[in-house]
Amino acid sequence: MREASVNRGIISNLSAGSVLIGVNLAAIPVSILIAGASDYGAWAVSYGLITLLVQTDLGLASGLVRQLAHARHKDGAEEEGRLATAGLLLFIALAVTLGLLSLFVLPIYYSMAVDPIPHELAQQMTLTAAASVVVGLAGRYYIAIAQSYGQFGTERLAAVIGQIARLAILLVAVAASGNIFVVLIADLIGLTLLPLVLAPILYIRRYLSRPRIADRALGDSGRSLVRFSIPTFISSFSTLGAIQAPLYIVGAILGFSQAAGFSAIMRLYQSARTMTGWITGPSLPAASKASARSDREALRSLHWDSLSTSYLFALVIAAPLPFVAQKVLTLWLGEGFSDQSMALMLVGLTILINSVYAPGVVVATGAGRPGIVAGNNVIVLVLTVALSWLGATLAGVTGGAAGLLLGTALVFPFSQVRTTRVTGLKMTRVYLLLAPLTAISLVPGWVLSFTPLDRAPTVSVAASYGLTGIIICALALLLRRRAKAWVLKTP
Repeated sequence: MREASVNRGIISNLSAGSVLIGVNLAAIPVSILIAGASDYGAWAVSYGLITLLVQTDLGLASGLVRQLAHARHKDGAEEEGRLATAGLLLFIALAVTLGLLSLFVLPIYYSMAVDPIPHELAQQMTLTAAASVVVGLAGRYYIAIAQSYGQFGTERLAAVIGQIARLAILLVAVAASGNIFVVLIADLIGLTLLPLVLAPILYIRRYLSRPRIADRALGDSGRSLVRFSIPTFISSFSTLGAIQAPLYIVGAILGFSQAAGFSAIMRLYQSARTMTGWITGPSLPAASKASARSDREALRSLHWDSLSTSYLFALVIAAPLPFVAQKVLTLWLGEGFSDQSMALMLVGLTILINSVYAPGVVVATGAGRPGIVAGNNVIVLVLTVALSWLGATLAGVTGGAAGLLLGTALVFPFSQVRTTRVTGLKMTRVYLLLAPLTAISLVPGWVLSFTPLDRAPTVSVAASYGLTGIIICALALLLRRRAKAWVLKTP
């Protein structure tokens, strides 16, 4: 029953998530067309700060999901209500604080960048970014409530509505000869619609009740939530800081025009990480319940299910890139960005590493070990900043992407050892299975590169991704049960 519930959550996430990511990625070239590469590059850096501040959220969202699921299983409705209220108050305080911080940080960054931007535009971007942080954190609170109840499909539906509205505004702006201001408004509306759609649904379905502001035990619940969330925050802030750092560095050193193309590549990376999160997310409450029962076998099974699914999806994204990266960038962003193809390939490798590493962190967090790799992630952040700065200085955008890859890869083995100690999954068998699957996934792109189809960019990209996806899906269906039994087999 537990496995069926988790699988339904994964399928729901991936169905709506694929639409969400597709709309998100489609909006990038439209935004560049409207705003121009330099102005869009400046906004992309600003949006990177929004993403960093919203998604780290002091670890409150992950903590709230876990603690609510735990309270529902062990402590009852009273504690569950107190936790939901404490989370709401903490999110409000955080939104105000980080919104004000955005107003302070962004003008400093704009003044340090190689490409100066007009004062009026800088003000518009700063104010929009601050407002986006506030509504983004509101969305994170309601997302956490939805996820704690397993309402992943509802959450994704709200996000899809917001992003479709954003894309519609952008497409109208193309016809009406809009400018960067329209891009700012469209992005803000896309974020705002998520909590506006999701909150009423949660109240109607009675997943949310009136806040228990006067509850005397509210402070204890809030402190419990913060104690659990802070280690997660250290880990997630370091991880997301490492993701955003190369973009900030490229914008500062190489200029916002280069940052425009690189931001699209990094948005693809973030989308892939988001997809991994959607695959692993349903495991968080399930891992919490398994931990409460001291069920180590269930934790090991959850870890494998999440890891195998996320890696196969990552393969679909990354495996064709060595053969079609330049064509992908040309078709997606235009000829002017095709010289960043090596950066795209390096980011593809980073996507694969993350898909193996992230599931263990989520399961370990659900098992009551938040921030288990927090120290390692701080090292990743420091390495990524240093290596991306050096790489961007020496090799441009490719060097910035190399810094991201190396910072992640150097620490990855040590982080994985820590998570598998909690979940019990034996990685030797995992790698023995994933290695041939990886090799097979490279075959379609390699074979097609020797055919006449390679000279037709659209057909070549479509065929490479189509065949790779079909082969990986077929292998997953054929090997699903046997592979799991073999990997989880104990001596």
